[in-house]
Amino acid sequence: MAEAKPEEVEDVLSIFNTLGLGGPAVPGPQSESTETLVAFANDCASSAKEWAEIFKSIPADHEKRKAALAAAIKVRSAEKKFLKIAEEATKEGEQKTEDKVALLSCQETLKDCIEGLLEMSFPADEALVNSGFQDTAGVDIAMDRLDSAAAKVSKLQLLFNNAGVDPSLTAEGAKQQNDLPPEVMKMLEDAMKKKDAKKKEITTKPGITKENVKKSWESEDGRMSTVVSETLWESLCWQRGAFQHVYIASKFNKLDEDATEAPLPALLLDRAIKNLHHMLHAQGPPLSDFDDPKTWTLRTAKQNDETSLLFHHGIYSSTHLLALKYLVELCYWRWKYFPEDGSRDKWAAIASRLLKKFVHVVSDIIPASKWTAEIEKERLADIKASTKK
Repeated sequence: MAEAKPEEVEDVLSIFNTLGLGGPAVPGPQSESTETLVAFANDCASSAKEWAEIFKSIPADHEKRKAALAAAIKVRSAEKKFLKIAEEATKEGEQKTEDKVALLSCQETLKDCIEGLLEMSFPADEALVNSGFQDTAGVDIAMDRLDSAAAKVSKLQLLFNNAGVDPSLTAEGAKQQNDLPPEVMKMLEDAMKKKDAKKKEITTKPGITKENVKKSWESEDGRMSTVVSETLWESLCWQRGAFQHVYIASKFNKLDEDATEAPLPALLLDRAIKNLHHMLHAQGPPLSDFDDPKTWTLRTAKQNDETSLLFHHGIYSSTHLLALKYLVELCYWRWKYFPEDGSRDKWAAIASRLLKKFVHVVSDIIPASKWTAEIEKERLADIKASTKK
């Protein structure tokens, strides 16, 4: 089994899409009636009512219980707003709410609802982790709940698409910047600082720039980020993927060194891989997606600014680096424990690429940090040894 050659890099980068693990497929424009918008709002109201109940599962002594209570109230408020949107959209004549106005209301309400959901989900999911995942039904519910929220973002994006409305433009007009709460203002200020830092782009391929890559991304995989903002979509995908990874790792880390049978189905790993992939691409594809890994050397690291290099690889925070570590581990397990999979060559290629990326970031770009890449180096050697047989 031959290792992927440099000229095959573009094919390697398409693996997530060819395996159905890339961006969520969003159908093209089609005829949609107001009933679809009404059905969407009613469905969101029903889910919001269910999500608010998460608060009851949070231990009374949990440090985040107070914040979770505020989040539950926010989600309950969203439920009422969704019902109001549905009611207004079904009125006739002059009293009827315009579709664009209803879409904007749905967008803002869904964002509030997901923010509340994430605030409650963290302590609830943490309780499941601390119990050693003994409540298997609760684990399934937790995973499905967050994936359901992501599905609603996808559905709302489709409604915007059918209406011919750009969700990013309506989001700008939804609130004046001065009306935003302090914590959101701080987030925007931090985002601007990031944007300024990103001006020092590192490009290893002619014609590949952050601007043209992101423009293409916005019309495809990036459409979810335009509906609820890059920050919220990133947070949702992170919480989905991180929780799923911790659960999966609790099973795989118990395996003996010579074990060959996976303790969980491949579909569950694929689900977590997809979510972490989305998290790491919520702000657009890192330019390193288009690199030849042979350029990831210590010499390259010494010739460039550390921050610029980290941004080049899509590492904007320690959480992004942790997400990459989780993704690398999942892809390695996906390759190692499912040898009969017809796509094993592709899993070897993508796992190798991501392992090389993580090792380069940790060993070459931030060698003085607390991060280590010894396990990743061993796994990379494992794949290399296997592909040479």
